[in-house]
Amino acid sequence: MNESFLHILLVCFIAYQLWTNFNFTRSIKRRRRLKEIRHQVKHQYRLNRDIYPEGINEELLSIQDLVIKLQAEVELSLDELEARVSEIKSKLPISKYAGIGEKVEVIVIAFALAFAFRAVVLQPFKIPTNSMRPTLHGVNVYSEAESKAEKFKEGWLYPIYYGRAYYDVKPPSLYNAPGEGSDLDGRAPDPRIGLLQKLYSKTYFKVGGELQAFPGTSEELLKAYKAGVDSGYAASKRELEGYVETGDHLFVNRYSYNFREPDRGDVAVFQTNGIIDGYETLRGQFYIKRLVGLPGDTLRILENGNLLLKQKGAADFVNMGEVHEGFKDVMSQGKQFNTMGYQSYFRLSNQADKSYKNLSYAYSATGRAYEFMKVHFTEVEAGKFRSENNDELILKDKTAVLTIKDRTYKFTKDLKLGYLLDSCESESGYALNITSDYDEYILGDRQYFMLGDNSQSSLDSRFWGPVPRENLLGTAHSVFWPFSTRWGWVNK
Repeated sequence: MNESFLHILLVCFIAYQLWTNFNFTRSIKRRRRLKEIRHQVKHQYRLNRDIYPEGINEELLSIQDLVIKLQAEVELSLDELEARVSEIKSKLPISKYAGIGEKVEVIVIAFALAFAFRAVVLQPFKIPTNSMRPTLHGVNVYSEAESKAEKFKEGWLYPIYYGRAYYDVKPPSLYNAPGEGSDLDGRAPDPRIGLLQKLYSKTYFKVGGELQAFPGTSEELLKAYKAGVDSGYAASKRELEGYVETGDHLFVNRYSYNFREPDRGDVAVFQTNGIIDGYETLRGQFYIKRLVGLPGDTLRILENGNLLLKQKGAADFVNMGEVHEGFKDVMSQGKQFNTMGYQSYFRLSNQADKSYKNLSYAYSATGRAYEFMKVHFTEVEAGKFRSENNDELILKDKTAVLTIKDRTYKFTKDLKLGYLLDSCESESGYALNITSDYDEYILGDRQYFMLGDNSQSSLDSRFWGPVPRENLLGTAHSVFWPFSTRWGWVNK
């Protein structure tokens, strides 16, 4: 979306507000007053006609007829109508608190309709991470080098258009290096109260006794700190400057999967209930990914980043770019990531620092305990160990076999990286096999494979397996804010 369209949108909104809230001429004022009276009378009649005396109901209907006549004949005066309305109001058997009751009723109904619409039709979501970038963007932090030249040109409209919150703070000192788990030295309590704290994320801290406010979470402040250090600006000027750009806000179509089955290529939202990454439950209640595999599919991620599909009952694999345009985009590699291009799909072997791939292990001093995937096992017999959850680990030569509930994982020992995952089998039909050329995934019944478009930075089905059918909620419908190039229908 270009800037001209955004300005036209804003001008149209301002013009509409002026037109609806200001009476520019006597004829406009008269027309609006007639419309208001007709609405009030019609509302009273429809709401209370079963309890009003018949004479009052007839008068209310006659006033409606008079309003229609006055709307058609501009020359007729409003005086008679206003007098009739005042007279009928004095006759209405309305209790002392009837007005309050009506207002409460309207509010309750409005909230009920809004929540029903949200739960069944369109539900708003915010994209927190960049796992679907560039299709959808999460929260991003940009340093001074990218923002200073634009800051004054953009003025106050760009924060509205693009959800940008500018910052200009002194760099905080850190207990640890920037990254997950770091904390701030001099963190200050949030002085705001109530709803503001929930609606607008801010991190307060002190530098040299001076209170600083960063427009984002502490994790985003750490990103800003790292970006400032990398640019060299923070070190030379003792200042962090840039902006935080909010994640895409979108509507999710909650009714589509009630009338059709999930389809390949859907950008879908699903619940994380019951989905476990190794031993840890997924963080966050909802995830959004692209639906890649359907029940019975066999998928392969090649060393070159391409994704292949063999559908249930088929003999050969086909390139996913021929099946759906969304996969063709991801595998295009036409642009570098920093210019918002796609990077193709990454194998587990390319992500050795993530789940199941780089596992720490160590015997205790007694030689009877073992730590695998950060879980403690106790040796029950030679080479066989059990955890507190009754999970079983068998170590033999250069292999390890781990059984967690209904899944069995097989690992090969690597002198440098610890134990590397070779395969996984599940009683539900799901299987994973890693070879030197590709990773292969086989789906069982009612299982769906979900991948992020930015698979290099996406925690998805490659790590924690397929998503059950009952967890799928709906499809991404449209981005309603900010008004970036992604505004409108979600690119599927």
